[in-house]
Order: sequence, then structure tokens, then C-alpha cells
Amino acid sequence: MNHVDRVAQAISDVAVAALCEPPGGPLVPSALHELVRTFGADAAGYYVHEWRGWTTALAIAPDDVWPRVPNARMPTAQAAALHPGIRHSVAHPGAAGPFALTDLVSERAWLSSELGSLMRPDWGRNYQLAIPVPILPGARESRVWVLGRLDRDFTPHDRAVATALAPLLGAISRHELWRELRLVSRARLLPALTDRESLVLHLLDDGLSPAGIAARLLVSPRTVHKHLERAYRKLDAHDRTSALTAARERSLLLTSGA
Repeated sequence: MNHVDRVAQAISDVAVAALCEPPGGPLVPSALHELVRTFGADAAGYYVHEWRGWTTALAIAPDDVWPRVPNARMPTAQAAALHPGIRHSVAHPGAAGPFALTDLVSERAWLSSELGSLMRPDWGRNYQLAIPVPILPGARESRVWVLGRLDRDFTPHDRAVATALAPLLGAISRHELWRELRLVSRARLLPALTDRESLVLHLLDDGLSPAGIAARLLVSPRTVHKHLERAYRKLDAHDRTSALTAARERSLLLTSGA
């Protein structure tokens, strides 16, 4: 496979992996697993660096790597002081193209550093390739996709593939950010349900009709409809399906067996 074909295949594979997720679901985990396969990496991570806040690993692949990530969450200033890649990403948010950790520090210096000694070789982070992606104009954070290998550095060819993938990874990142903001805004800004409205929604979710709910609660169907009308309005929903979907997104419905 020549270079052009490999780049096209990598873009296609990552896009297909993300698009195979259910509507409304997170795209990042599937994209990370595909990146691991595409680059022959040992691990991959998706990070957010809040300039005046925290550096957080939003997703890691493979899943069993999570417990062994020493910088999964720490103040960004501290993370930047410990990790030259994070320092570079914060200093050049969205503007820097893909870069290898060895572009910034020698292998020996990294492996002897505090964070380098923690990250090696448990989960394949002796060598790293970072793909920073722009988010939104004025955003006060950086988002970076990071690939890790245990025993070999990333080549110029790998960086070329990463450069070609960057626009797609940026689109996935923006989708995830909008999804996060939408979920947070719904949870924070929508009025709280009353106990009775919540109970009526739970019974609706159990499959009861408004008449059946009325019989169960010993109230009139008109009263049930009033509760549902207020609940729909608070959830910004217009029918049973959208109301129950919105309630689940806000974790307002107990799962079976809970």
C-alpha cells in the first residue's frame, strides 16, 4: 500500500469507526481504538488541557489502561511542568501540528524524568505522538489525541498520516464538546422536576398509559396530564419518547433493578 492509499485508508477507518456509534453517543472511544490499530500503538488517549484549570484524560484505549495513567487528572500548570508535550500543546493551542515527544526532549531525559519514569513501560508511553486539534474560536482549552508506543518511535510517515487525520479528529472533538455542553446545559438550566412529576414519568417509562397512571395513583386522568404537561415543558420535550429520552440523559429515571 503506497503512502496516499495508507492515508486514505486511515481516514476512512477512523471515520467509519466513529460513525458506527449509536446516534447521540460518544465518538471518541471508537476512534481511539481505531487509532491504536492504524498506528500499531500500544495505547491512545484523548486529553483536554484547560489553560487555567485541569488536564484530564477524557478517554483512554485500551480500557484497562485507565487505572495506570498517572496524569489522568491534575492541574494543567502542574501537568505542563512535568510533561513537555502538554507544555507545548498549551503554549501553542490548536496551532501546532502533530509532534513526537522526542521532538521536544531526548529519550534519555524523558525516561529519567519524574513523569516519564511513572509512565514507562507499563502502558506503552516511552514514545508518544500528539495530535493537537483546534476546537472553537476563543476556547480557553486545548484538546489533544495522543498515541503511545513502548518500543519504537513514531516515524515521519506516521506524522504525515497524523497530519492528514487531524481535521477529522478535530471534527470529532468539536462534536464531543458540543455534546458535553448540551448535556451540561440541559442538566443545569432546566427546572427540576417535582416528586410527583418524576413519579409520573417513571410510571410512563414502565409502560403505563396516562389513564393507567391515574388509576395507579388514584387521581383523575386530567391531573396526570397536567403533571406530564409540566414535566414535558421542563424537559423541553413534546411527546412521550422525547421526554423519556431527555429524562434519561439527565439521569432522572432509575434503571431496572436500581
